[in-house]
Amino acid sequence: MQVPPDFRGEWAGSASACGRAGDEARLRVAADRVTFHESAGPVLAVEQHPGREITVRVGLTGEGQARTLARRWRLSPDGATLQDVTEGEGLVRQRCPAARE
Repeated sequence: MQVPPDFRGEWAGSASACGRAGDEARLRVAADRVTFHESAGPVLAVEQHPGREITVRVGLTGEGQARTLARRWRLSPDGATLQDVTEGEGLVRQRCPAARE
């Protein structure tokens, strides 16, 4: 199972934090991998919900630990923000511009 294309990319706590390694809200979502500030791992499952919401289950390793984490994310209609709604109205991240090559 893969993360849908609209949810993929780099996300940060604010537009000014994009590309800044120390941003604790930083999130990188690939088709088959999720990277948080200090942990990362493969996507184990993706569940689609009504609207622009998914639940992603990730096998994370980092900070000397291994665990499974499930997060429910809501993508804004314009695709500019990603909100963690796992436990109510949570953290909102801004989409970072794609890196220029």
